Amino acid sequence: MPTLPTPRTAGVVDHRLQWAGHTGLVPAPDASSYRWSRAAVEAMDADAIRASLPHEPISAAAAADRIARGLGTPNVADEPPVVSAFAVCRLIACGLLTDLTANPQAC
Repeated sequence: MPTLPTPRTAGVVDHRLQWAGHTGLVPAPDASSYRWSRAAVEAMDADAIRASLPHEPISAAAAADRIARGLGTPNVADEPPVVSAFAVCRLIACGLLTDLTANPQAC
């Protein structure tokens, strides 16, 4: 029986797989908790998945800066942050943001 694809055997970086799953482009594994059936893999649109992937994960501090800019109140260097990395970690812990960082222990 052929080996079914997994993130590890497919060479997919975990944060990118998380992102694709979060966007709905990759369905939840259907063959086990971490494997997809051949039919599920063949039904996926690889080009759409690649196009949706972020280039690299960002830190909680970088996410805080982006959120602050998005709110129209950017964080300013050498001043207390409007949105802090701690706030981003709390939003993740409360389930209000999805943790897609490369280092889940960072928060």
